[in-house]
Amino acid sequence: RGVEVVVHDDEITIDLYVVVEYGTRISTVAESIKDVVKYQVERALELPVSEVNVHVQALRVSDYE
Repeated sequence: RGVEVVVHDDEITIDLYVVVEYGTRISTVAESIKDVVKYQVERALELPVSEVNVHVQALRVSDYE
């Protein structure tokens, strides 16, 4: 799905669907994504972002050979 954006009463709700690399701190990655997306969208559109929800869909495991 990727990204879903809903605008209601001049407030924005964003749902992000991501795949995270195995071994990373999911909570740290999710919080960082939320902060950056909220800041950039509010800066670009000058509308308040009420929610940024990060949904971890899967973990990716890379081959380290």
